[in-house]
Amino acid sequence: MRELANWEPDHYERVLRWPLREALLAFEQKLKREAREDYQQELMRFAIRSPWIAKSSERKPPDPPPILRD
Repeated sequence: MRELANWEPDHYERVLRWPLREALLAFEQKLKREAREDYQQELMRFAIRSPWIAKSSERKPPDPPPILRD
């Protein structure tokens, strides 16, 4: 509930009135958004490091997290 209300106590009551399905879907979207941001940062780190990786077998980009594979 706190995550969905962005940790703002004034919004807790509003979130509590949401149907369970809506709350779960909103939470899933939040998790996907965070996973996408983390994955983009991983890709940036890989792109920066990859020219200096000696073995071509180690130049494989990171796999997307399971939540983004749907």
